[in-house]
Amino acid sequence: MTIKFFRMTENPDVVSKDINVDAPVVAFTDARPTANCSILSPVLLLTWTAALQGCNYAYIPDFGRFYFVGDITLMTGGRCAVPCYVDALTSWAAGIKVCKGTVLRAENPKSMQLHDSKFPLIAKMGLVQTFFDTTPFSINDDGYNYLLTVQGKEGATGEG
Repeated sequence: MTIKFFRMTENPDVVSKDINVDAPVVAFTDARPTANCSILSPVLLLTWTAALQGCNYAYIPDFGRFYFVGDITLMTGGRCAVPCYVDALTSWAAGIKVCKGTVLRAENPKSMQLHDSKFPLIAKMGLVQTFFDTTPFSINDDGYNYLLTVQGKEGATGEG
């Protein structure tokens, strides 16, 4: 099994990380998982190399998934155990990017008042609403409108 290791500096919560799978810091072609290995959180037994130091991200083509690398444990015989934890956002980024969803809270953009018990309005505060015909989101193909609502002081323009 092949496993490729990287040094990733991006925010882990980003869906598509800028990882070039063809340019790993180090790659192993003889990696093998421990017995009863989980695909979501495998522990790999590898021959230790100093190139692994600082690597915090991995890609396993056989599993088709990207992984965060945990604390590497040195073992006898020049081996090491490398725990990995699936990065679901990047592993399934293509599917995530084409998802369509429905906003369940304040979903009526035609209402001029936002009534949401989780974000109650304060007395003497006004609402400024702006409707956008175009957005940077690619899921606006079905003619849905996006609504930006800002709560501000009475008479405020919403700027600032």
